[in-house]
This record gives sequence, C-alpha cells and structure tokens, in this order.
Amino acid sequence: MATEHEAHIIERLERVIAVRTRAMFGGIGIYCDAHFFALIANDVLYFKVDDDTRPEFEARGMEPFQPFPDKPSMMSYFALPPDVLDDPRRLKTWVEKSLQVARAAKPRRLSPGKSKARPARSTAKLLNLGPVSLRMLREIGVESRADLERLGSVRAFKAVEKQGHKPSILLLYALEGALLDLRWDRLPDVVKRDLRKRAGRD
Repeated sequence: MATEHEAHIIERLERVIAVRTRAMFGGIGIYCDAHFFALIANDVLYFKVDDDTRPEFEARGMEPFQPFPDKPSMMSYFALPPDVLDDPRRLKTWVEKSLQVARAAKPRRLSPGKSKARPARSTAKLLNLGPVSLRMLREIGVESRADLERLGSVRAFKAVEKQGHKPSILLLYALEGALLDLRWDRLPDVVKRDLRKRAGRD
C-alpha cells in the first residue's frame, strides 16, 4: 500500500497524465501506457533522463536515484525538483520530456548473444540471467527488458512457477538484480526478505 506522500505524488501525476503503478526497487514504478518513465523511492519522485535532459536536473541541484547506499547511483533517473510537483503546467512539461526519453529508449533483448547491428549495451543479456532462466522467461512471454520491467520480478517469478517449473529462490533474486543491473548476491537482505514475502516464499 502506498504511503500518504506516495499517494500524493501519484495523485498529482494523474492530474496531468494517465499513469499506472507497480511495486519496484522497494518503491513504486510509474508507467504511462507501456513506458516506464518515473519511480518513487523513499517518498522521492525520480524521472527518467538522458544526456539531453539530465543537465536541467543537475542545474537545479537534484540527485540521481541511488537504490542502495553502498552502490552506484543510477544516472538515468533524477529526482524531480519539489516545486514542480504542485504546478500542473510545469509538471506536465517535465513529464512529457521524461516520457519522450522513455519512448526513445531501445529495449534490451533477453538473449545470450550480441547483435552486430546494435551496440553491445543495447543487446547484451541482462545481468544474472543464463540460458535456462532466459528460456523460462520466454515461455511466459518475457522477451525483452521492457517486458520484465512491466511484469516485475515477483510476478515474473510466479508466472514461471505457474508454467510448471520449480524455480529456486535465486531466480527471484536474479530477476530483481537484473532490473537493478546488480549482481543478485549483492541485494541487501531487507530487499531479499521483501521479495520472498511478496512471492510467498517466506
């Protein structure tokens, strides 16, 4: 359940655009249609950025999203200046820029190989996922990083179970780590406990 402040943020966003949300990164992922363009973590709203839009956030002194204190920041998401949230006209402008970045992003395919037609970064397999995991994901219709982001680690794990597989809990950690570009064994214990609880593996 969203906190009071998270609910306030979502309500403000809904004034300017139709959004849907789901649990992600220990917080809330925010989508417009199929595009993941923002997230809420520790009651802070972060927007997706690229090299063109990042300077505007940095000029306002905003910080990048850092999922864990001892891990590098995710430079593709920056905190929204607080004064923008309660100004619908300005908020809409910032939302549209973030959505444009999200729409322009090329999904990374879940493939162990690399295509010569694309840069390696855009086609490399997701961290933690080997051929067996990739095959199980394809069976549930997850063919790209975007597919996994839309479904989320817990729902993907449960879907694999419903296919008749008996995945180890390590797959659940691997999926969450893949979304964070983090090795599964470096996920904090509190995140692992939350994942197990949501997956019914306590």
